[in-house]
Amino acid sequence: MKEQALPLHWSTRALERVSEIVDSLAQYDAEAAEQWVEGVFSKTERVALLPRMGRMVPELRRDEIREIFYEKYRVIYKIKSSRVEVLTVRHMRQQLDEDELEG
Repeated sequence: MKEQALPLHWSTRALERVSEIVDSLAQYDAEAAEQWVEGVFSKTERVALLPRMGRMVPELRRDEIREIFYEKYRVIYKIKSSRVEVLTVRHMRQQLDEDELEG
């Protein structure tokens, strides 16, 4: 059975996390920060085409909550019936706060 493409939506929280990461990176290298943000959005767009391409988040073991990796960051998203919602973006070394996954 072919997987259905779904629209991609970034939650406010996920966009805030991206902004925080970019601000931090830009302190050291503005060009690298710009490349990072373009890359993370580009890679995450693929999730809309293949929502199950990411793995289940190991801490949760819920089929609808998945993650992909971009460089040292986890992009965590939820597959809903009508769209894919990006819930948060976290550095791999950060402990996952389940409150960030509401959405």
